[in-house]
Amino acid sequence: MADLSHLLHELVMAMDAQGERKLAPFGLSMRRFVTLTIVGEHPGVMARHLAAAVGVTEAGMSGIIRDLAEAGLVRAESVPGAGRAKPITLTSVGERRLAAATAALGGSFDDVVRAAGEDPDDLSRSLGRIVAQLEADPAD
Repeated sequence: MADLSHLLHELVMAMDAQGERKLAPFGLSMRRFVTLTIVGEHPGVMARHLAAAVGVTEAGMSGIIRDLAEAGLVRAESVPGAGRAKPITLTSVGERRLAAATAALGGSFDDVVRAAGEDPDDLSRSLGRIVAQLEADPAD
Protein backbone atom coordinates (compact mmCIF):
# COMPACT_ATOMS: atom_id res chain seq x y z
CA MET A 1 0.00 0.00 0.00
CA ALA A 2 1.27 3.47 -0.87
CA ASP A 3 2.26 5.91 1.85
CA LEU A 4 -0.81 7.96 2.85
CA SER A 5 1.07 11.26 3.05
CA HIS A 6 2.45 10.71 -0.46
CA LEU A 7 -1.01 9.87 -1.82
CA LEU A 8 -2.47 12.97 -0.19
CA HIS A 9 0.29 15.07 -1.75
CA GLU A 10 -0.48 13.56 -5.17
CA LEU A 11 -4.19 14.23 -4.60
CA VAL A 12 -3.57 17.89 -3.82
CA MET A 13 -1.28 18.28 -6.84
CA ALA A 14 -3.82 16.61 -9.14
CA MET A 15 -6.69 18.69 -7.71
CA ASP A 16 -4.69 21.90 -8.10
CA ALA A 17 -3.85 21.07 -11.72
CA GLN A 18 -7.46 20.18 -12.52
CA GLY A 19 -8.66 23.23 -10.62
CA GLU A 20 -6.38 25.54 -12.59
CA ARG A 21 -7.76 24.11 -15.85
CA LYS A 22 -11.38 24.41 -14.68
CA LEU A 23 -10.88 27.97 -13.36
CA ALA A 24 -9.02 29.33 -16.40
CA PRO A 25 -12.23 30.19 -18.31
CA PHE A 26 -13.23 32.36 -15.32
CA GLY A 27 -9.90 34.21 -15.33
CA LEU A 28 -9.00 32.72 -11.96
CA SER A 29 -6.15 30.73 -10.48
CA MET A 30 -6.59 28.47 -7.46
CA ARG A 31 -5.16 31.15 -5.15
CA ARG A 32 -7.47 33.81 -6.53
CA PHE A 33 -10.42 31.42 -6.28
CA VAL A 34 -9.58 30.58 -2.66
CA THR A 35 -9.18 34.29 -1.91
CA LEU A 36 -12.61 35.04 -3.40
CA THR A 37 -14.12 32.14 -1.47
CA ILE A 38 -12.76 33.40 1.84
CA VAL A 39 -13.85 36.98 1.12
CA GLY A 40 -17.31 35.69 0.20
CA GLU A 41 -17.54 33.77 3.47
CA HIS A 42 -16.02 36.61 5.56
CA PRO A 43 -16.94 39.97 4.04
CA GLY A 44 -14.71 42.73 5.39
CA VAL A 45 -11.77 40.42 6.05
CA MET A 46 -8.40 42.16 6.17
CA ALA A 47 -5.55 41.36 3.79
CA ARG A 48 -3.26 40.03 6.53
CA HIS A 49 -5.86 37.45 7.53
CA LEU A 50 -6.39 36.49 3.90
CA ALA A 51 -2.64 36.06 3.43
CA ALA A 52 -2.43 33.64 6.36
CA ALA A 53 -5.47 31.68 5.21
CA VAL A 54 -4.29 31.40 1.60
CA GLY A 55 -0.68 30.68 2.57
CA VAL A 56 1.02 33.65 0.92
CA THR A 57 2.95 36.62 2.23
CA GLU A 58 1.14 39.88 2.91
CA ALA A 59 2.94 41.37 -0.10
CA GLY A 60 1.77 38.46 -2.24
CA MET A 61 -1.79 38.95 -1.01
CA SER A 62 -1.58 42.66 -1.83
CA GLY A 63 -0.85 41.67 -5.43
CA ILE A 64 -3.73 39.20 -5.51
CA ILE A 65 -6.14 41.77 -4.09
CA ARG A 66 -4.91 44.41 -6.54
CA ASP A 67 -5.45 42.01 -9.48
CA LEU A 68 -8.92 41.02 -8.25
CA ALA A 69 -9.85 44.68 -7.70
CA GLU A 70 -8.63 45.62 -11.19
CA ALA A 71 -10.82 42.82 -12.57
CA GLY A 72 -13.77 44.31 -10.67
CA LEU A 73 -14.20 41.25 -8.43
CA VAL A 74 -13.37 42.76 -5.02
CA ARG A 75 -13.27 46.15 -3.41
CA ALA A 76 -10.77 47.26 -0.79
CA GLU A 77 -11.78 50.60 0.64
CA SER A 78 -10.33 52.57 3.52
CA VAL A 79 -12.45 52.76 6.63
CA PRO A 80 -12.13 55.69 9.03
CA GLY A 81 -10.22 54.67 12.14
CA ALA A 82 -8.82 51.47 10.62
CA GLY A 83 -5.44 52.95 9.70
CA ARG A 84 -4.01 51.49 6.53
CA ALA A 85 -6.06 48.31 6.84
CA LYS A 86 -8.75 47.99 4.18
CA PRO A 87 -11.62 45.54 4.57
CA ILE A 88 -12.03 43.37 1.47
CA THR A 89 -15.49 42.64 0.07
CA LEU A 90 -16.82 41.03 -3.10
CA THR A 91 -18.44 43.17 -5.75
CA SER A 92 -21.62 41.94 -7.41
CA VAL A 93 -19.46 40.85 -10.37
CA GLY A 94 -17.20 38.99 -7.92
CA GLU A 95 -20.18 37.25 -6.33
CA ARG A 96 -21.41 36.03 -9.72
CA ARG A 97 -17.94 34.95 -10.86
CA LEU A 98 -17.35 33.08 -7.59
CA ALA A 99 -20.71 31.31 -7.83
CA ALA A 100 -20.04 30.21 -11.41
CA ALA A 101 -16.47 29.10 -10.67
CA THR A 102 -17.58 27.24 -7.52
CA ALA A 103 -20.23 25.37 -9.48
CA ALA A 104 -17.74 24.40 -12.17
CA LEU A 105 -15.05 23.35 -9.74
CA GLY A 106 -17.07 21.80 -6.93
CA GLY A 107 -19.37 19.73 -9.06
CA SER A 108 -16.54 18.22 -11.05
CA PHE A 109 -14.64 17.04 -7.97
CA ASP A 110 -17.80 15.58 -6.45
CA ASP A 111 -18.26 13.66 -9.72
CA VAL A 112 -14.69 12.32 -9.54
CA VAL A 113 -15.24 11.16 -5.96
CA ARG A 114 -18.50 9.44 -6.93
CA ALA A 115 -16.81 7.79 -9.94
CA ALA A 116 -14.20 6.39 -7.54
CA GLY A 117 -17.02 4.75 -5.57
CA GLU A 118 -16.95 7.17 -2.64
CA ASP A 119 -19.56 9.52 -1.20
CA PRO A 120 -18.48 13.19 -1.42
CA ASP A 121 -20.33 14.13 1.78
CA ASP A 122 -18.72 11.28 3.75
CA LEU A 123 -15.28 12.19 2.40
CA SER A 124 -15.85 15.85 3.24
CA ARG A 125 -16.79 15.01 6.84
CA SER A 126 -13.77 12.71 7.23
CA LEU A 127 -11.37 15.30 5.84
CA GLY A 128 -12.91 17.97 8.07
CA ARG A 129 -12.22 15.81 11.13
CA ILE A 130 -8.63 15.22 9.99
CA VAL A 131 -8.02 18.93 9.45
CA ALA A 132 -9.53 19.73 12.86
CA GLN A 133 -7.28 17.12 14.49
CA LEU A 134 -4.17 18.52 12.80
CA GLU A 135 -5.10 22.04 13.90
CA ALA A 136 -5.80 20.89 17.47
CA ASP A 137 -2.65 18.77 17.80
CA PRO A 138 -0.02 19.73 15.20
CA ALA A 139 2.91 17.33 15.04
CA ASP A 140 5.66 19.95 15.36
